[in-house]
Amino acid sequence: MQSIKRCDDGRAQERDLGGSETDFAGRLLAWFDQHGRHDLPWQHPRTPYRVWLSEVMLQQTQVQTVIPYFEAFLTRFPDLPALAAASLDEVLAQWSGLGYYSRARNLHRAAQICVAQHRGELPDDFHQLLALPGIGRSTAGAILAQAHGARHAILDGNVRRVLSRYRRVAGDPASSTTQAALWQLSESLLPDARLADYTQALMDLGASVCSRTRPTCLLCPLQDDCGAHLTGAVAQFPQARVRRERPLRSCVQLWVQDRQQRLLLKRRSPTGIWAGLWSLPEADTQAAAIEILHGDGLRARSSSVLTSLRHEFTHYSLDIQVLAVEVEAAALTDNDTRWFATPEALALGLPQPVRRLIESQAAACAQPIPAPEVILVSRLIHCVRYGADQEGLVRIPYPGELGQRIFDQVSQRAWGEWLAHQTMLINENRLSPVDPKARAFLRDEMEKYFFGEGSVQPPGFVAP
Repeated sequence: MQSIKRCDDGRAQERDLGGSETDFAGRLLAWFDQHGRHDLPWQHPRTPYRVWLSEVMLQQTQVQTVIPYFEAFLTRFPDLPALAAASLDEVLAQWSGLGYYSRARNLHRAAQICVAQHRGELPDDFHQLLALPGIGRSTAGAILAQAHGARHAILDGNVRRVLSRYRRVAGDPASSTTQAALWQLSESLLPDARLADYTQALMDLGASVCSRTRPTCLLCPLQDDCGAHLTGAVAQFPQARVRRERPLRSCVQLWVQDRQQRLLLKRRSPTGIWAGLWSLPEADTQAAAIEILHGDGLRARSSSVLTSLRHEFTHYSLDIQVLAVEVEAAALTDNDTRWFATPEALALGLPQPVRRLIESQAAACAQPIPAPEVILVSRLIHCVRYGADQEGLVRIPYPGELGQRIFDQVSQRAWGEWLAHQTMLINENRLSPVDPKARAFLRDEMEKYFFGEGSVQPPGFVAP
């Protein structure tokens, strides 16, 4: 295997890498012993069930986001039989907010298969693991390496990045040719011992030192023979995928409550986005959404725009217009359409934007009415941004129920759209909500969003 080293005069020359598999693993493990992550909740103990759960949750999701979900999920489903015995609704409810819900459905189905075919245990055979729903080659390798110390390679996103740079593996990372080359390299570098620590070390190095942007190569234990580092080409590896413009789609969702303030929710179909979750009635257009209510035996009397928001998926963006609809009371005719009190609704598996909307509506109903001068400042901001009635800019809020409704609708719309914008910022900048720097950045962005570039938050402003 050839690589490149830098000469004293800045020129580059080829040389044999010379670093054996033992050298690669030894340097990596020495770094891990001092700088790696040793206190992750799934490491103590590293049981097959805990490792499997963490690996599935960590697909497309950062560690800091996963930790609280992992701990809550484990409390509710402490072992594989408990997970298999639960209903899918219970599993999706515990997963709600983590996204990529097919992972939860596959997790539940795989647990049931293990109970039926593997005596309630996760199999320790690679091919049997690979046959379970939601477990691919890298996940199976990670489970066997970390839970059993078996000699299996992994190739998640962090590891692909480390190996692509280390051996300057060119090509589209998603192509079969590039994948095959990276798998071969990953397997060739495996040590004979400490497989659990080695696997974690590779992931930790990619997540911290060999990060996607601004890698800290001077702290890397592999810098002496990393091809990309020695040639100043770290930013070129792995090569960028060909990205298509993200399409924009739209839909209408209906916010329908009965006289007891229960919310109407429908279970989504078992395929497609948010499959199997409970959500607001939804259609492509307002007329089609209203027609869904008619099919459930409900007659719409009036409707008004409650809020608008945008939700970002991996491959497209979704604009959601939420209509508040008044309906005539009637018995529901569909078992997958039901009325839920707010606490009941929040205990279900819900799409994240629907959960946030329910929580914001519940919080608005529970909050005391602010002092008049505070309402005046808040309404001024929202009326300026959304072009509400000009009287709202100069008068203390209208008295009674009408005034409160005007204020609530305008402020909730503003806050709902900000939350959607904030989600986009977190995804695009790969922010961790628990990072103080990230939180400060989001506060600054919120001030610019509501009040304009270079502005400061006015005294008395209360976020709705």
